[in-house]
Amino acid sequence: MKIANFNVTMSHMKINKTFKVIGSMTIITIFAKLAGLIRVSLFASLFGTSAEAGIFLGASRLPILFFDLTLGAAILSTFIPVFNKKLTNEGRNEATLFANNFITITTVFTFIICLLGVIFSEQIVGVMLPGFDAYQAYQAAQILRILFPVIIFTALAFTSVGILQSFDEFNVPAAISLVSNGIMILYFIIFGRNFGVFGIAVAMLIGWSMQFLIQVPSLIKKKFRYRFVLNLKDPAMGEVVRLAIPVLISSWVHPIGIAINVMFASRLGAAYVAGLELANTIYIIGVGVFTLAVTNFIFPKLSRLHAEGNVEGFSQTVKTSISYLTYAVIPVMALFIALAAPIIQLLYGRGEFGPESVRLVSSALTFYALGMVSFSITEILNRTFFATQDGKTPMIASIIGITCNVALSAYLIFVQGFGVWALALSAAFGMTVTAVILMSVIARRRKGVLNRTFVANLLKTIFCGIGAAVTAAHIYSFAAANIGGAGIFAQIAKLFLASAGAGVVYLLLCWIFQVKEQQGLVAKVLGKR
Repeated sequence: MKIANFNVTMSHMKINKTFKVIGSMTIITIFAKLAGLIRVSLFASLFGTSAEAGIFLGASRLPILFFDLTLGAAILSTFIPVFNKKLTNEGRNEATLFANNFITITTVFTFIICLLGVIFSEQIVGVMLPGFDAYQAYQAAQILRILFPVIIFTALAFTSVGILQSFDEFNVPAAISLVSNGIMILYFIIFGRNFGVFGIAVAMLIGWSMQFLIQVPSLIKKKFRYRFVLNLKDPAMGEVVRLAIPVLISSWVHPIGIAINVMFASRLGAAYVAGLELANTIYIIGVGVFTLAVTNFIFPKLSRLHAEGNVEGFSQTVKTSISYLTYAVIPVMALFIALAAPIIQLLYGRGEFGPESVRLVSSALTFYALGMVSFSITEILNRTFFATQDGKTPMIASIIGITCNVALSAYLIFVQGFGVWALALSAAFGMTVTAVILMSVIARRRKGVLNRTFVANLLKTIFCGIGAAVTAAHIYSFAAANIGGAGIFAQIAKLFLASAGAGVVYLLLCWIFQVKEQQGLVAKVLGKR
């Protein structure tokens, strides 16, 4: 009896620790996203959705796209499982040796990509931004040359994140974007438009380099030391390479989806590129607050559970993560759909960002938001398959999702002649297709993860989100008719009333329909076991 009570106590301690870690990561991520909002708001107020804004945003997207296509997901999704397996089976020294070799090889690889990118900047812009005229293409190529070294620092930052997370340090990795956003904010406040978009590019490069540098003290604290190792014949590196290709392809659905949208938008005009990118920034901030915190926490854990052969713990972690993440994301999605225009007006609507810019960006945000739940589910399930070193399944799902995105984008833009909102809708559709495929596969392979009860509970939560969206739209309409003024405090008051009302309705509906995640949170708050 005492042993049973001890096990229950230990289980509760682990649960509480998990909630505390995720909670602190979420708080840090929220501050980082708020800083991101301030950064992009300052940029929008200075440049609006002008051609100059489109040139910078289109060009600045490309280095990160190249990183995502060549190394992005592979660093975290193949490095972490192999590193953790080394830690578990061979000890810290062997794991550190592997990490040093990995750092050396990825640094050399990204340096080569950077060099090629700088040399062939004009050609890259010509392919990726085909709608730009000669002057716009020249400006974009110059910005691209400044920003390509970003991929070197990003590779170092991601690898450091993987090492620290494997040593159970999550707060510092969660704060890296807070630092880079802070540097950009300081630049905007001090220099504004004085050095044009080229000055912003330099500040962005400095900010991204700091994402790596701020992790160095924590690496030292964890007694990790880098020393030059270059062993291309290392079996662990061979394992990483074997896993990397399917993992990379499976992670392409979002970055390629955005790249496709930008390519199509460039044919509509540079201003449309700016509008699409500004909408996507808000979308990523909204969905990333919870998604990044959860996925960054569970992936090392899933890797360890798989290495230990803990099937029950693995399945329960996946199920719980998806359930609570969708419960948190759905009301955000509801607000983005119902209140896109006033949200964009509040965040961007000043300076050079006029009413036409608000309409352009808010229309894209509304349709991007339709894919928020799918994005969250896809991110978790991708990590689930990666943790079991199965990159093939997410790869196939991603290829199908990307194909659907391209086909729908081409039809809506070239055949139907619709505007930028159609590109956002296509991206959401491609993400949803990917999520559905991954959910169907995981349901077949791991019994009890995504069963009928889970699906029914998810559908109930979505229904509650629809109720919240309808409530938000009606309350905002009422508030707009009765609260005078267009100042920032009036805007905040209207949005607050609409959001608060929607939140109350969401919680009430979740209680009426007995959504399990809410019941679990209420029980925890009340101290029930």
